[in-house]
Amino acid sequence: MLLVCNMSKFQCTMCSYSFIGEKLPLRCPYCAAKAAVTEVKDAQTLLDDSNHVEEDIRNIRLRREDI
Repeated sequence: MLLVCNMSKFQCTMCSYSFIGEKLPLRCPYCAAKAAVTEVKDAQTLLDDSNHVEEDIRNIRLRREDI
């Protein structure tokens, strides 16, 4: 049996503590800093995000040419 979990990697911007979890916590589990935890994106996600931005820029340019 294969279990699939939506686990993400997170890192505290205050103490740099890294951990894996299912959802973004309100506080760092190590130093308890409030609202200091961000999701760490993997390389493929960053590439996918940049491709979407490039697509959006192309679409905006095409719309401007139509005007």
